[in-house]
Formats: sequence, C-alpha cells, structure tokens
Amino acid sequence: MIFMSDSESTVKPWSHFYWDIYGNKFWPFDEDVIVCGRNDGHFQYEDSELSGSHCQFSIEENICYITDLESRNGTYLNQKPLPKAEATALKCFDVIIFGSQIIIYMDENIFKVKTRDDINQSIDKNIENENIYNEIKNKTLVFMRSHHPRLVIGKKIQVLEQKIASAYNIKEEKLSKYDEKAKEIEDLANQHLKKVELLKEKIKYILTEKEKLTAKIDPQIEALLKQREELGDDLDSFEEATTV
Repeated sequence: MIFMSDSESTVKPWSHFYWDIYGNKFWPFDEDVIVCGRNDGHFQYEDSELSGSHCQFSIEENICYITDLESRNGTYLNQKPLPKAEATALKCFDVIIFGSQIIIYMDENIFKVKTRDDINQSIDKNIENENIYNEIKNKTLVFMRSHHPRLVIGKKIQVLEQKIASAYNIKEEKLSKYDEKAKEIEDLANQHLKKVELLKEKIKYILTEKEKLTAKIDPQIEALLKQREELGDDLDSFEEATTV
C-alpha cells in the first residue's frame, strides 16, 4: 500500500483516524478528501479487486463521510453495501471493507478508550461475520500496545501546543495593550511638551516686552528726576533770596 499526500491540511487535527487492519497502519486524516484505490488516490493498494479510484473519505464541518466512487466490486460499511456515489456519515469504530481491505474509522472518541475490550465491544456491534471480527480482534491488542499510546501522547502534545499558542497570543495581546497605553502617554507627554514650549515662548515675549518698557520708561523717569532736581535747586535759591 502506498500513501500519497500533495495538499496542505485543512482538517481539524487529531479528529479523524484511518486504521488499516491488514497493514496494521494507523494515520490521522490530514486532508478534506482521501481517495482509496488500486492505482489512484492517496491510499493505493495492490489489490486486483479494487477499482482504480474505489472509494473516498471526505470531511465536512468535522463530520467524516464515506462514498463509493462507482467501483466495480462495491464498498461495504459494517458489511452493508454502500449506494454508489452517495456520501454516508461515519461514526467511531465503523468498519469499511473494499476489496480485501478492512479499514476501521475512528474519531475523537478513541481518546475515551481505556481497554482493548472497549474497542472489541464497539466493533462487535458492527460486524456479524465472525472471521472478519476475529481478524480485527487479533489486531486490537497491537493497537492498544502501540498505536493507542502514541495517539494519546500525540493528542496531549497537540493540546499543550494549543495552550502554548494561546498563551503566546494572550501575551502578545496584553503586550500590545501596554504598547498602546505607552504610546498614548507618550503622545500626551508630547502634547504637554508642545504646550510648555508655547508657554516658554510667551514668557520670553513677556520678558522682552518688560525690557522694552523698562528701556522706554527709565529715561522718562530720569528726565523727570532731573527736572525735579532742577526745580529743587531753584526752590532753594528762591528761599535763600527771600530770607535775606
């Protein structure tokens, strides 16, 4: 089996999973549409019973659907044949069979699983064929020992990464508010500085006017003082003359 992926993920991560029973491989879905077939699509199987593009998984609004792409031998959901070219919603632990392939679809409910029996009981409700059920059951032990622990750890890492990203966002948001407040205060300070400069200019103008007034009035006062002094001298002379 060959897995091909050539488009960027737009699917909610760690929400939908593809478990290949015979290949004992496990993948999280990372694209909106996953095509399975013999020689076309993302999952390619060396299986003569498959059509080139046999069936597809598609995810819309976080719901996964399975569609038979008008294949030659059909696609089966929980052992019931799917209608051609008609999307059918999936639930966790649904069993999809196409050709000789057995696929288990899983969603986020897989993280609630605690024991192997939880998986077996859920799958047993969907499968009446004992041989198929036993084939799946035999692989659940390996799943719980290998895939499930990695899956849980991966989910925990994802949750932590989301929390870290959220913390960074909160930090940036709050820091930006501090920056905005600092800018607001700086602008206010600049406005006050401009007012101070205007006031300084007014003070300078007033002092200049004061100097001009002093320069204008002081000579007048001196002239008046001189006149007073001269009149005083005249008065003294007059008094001396009249007292003889």
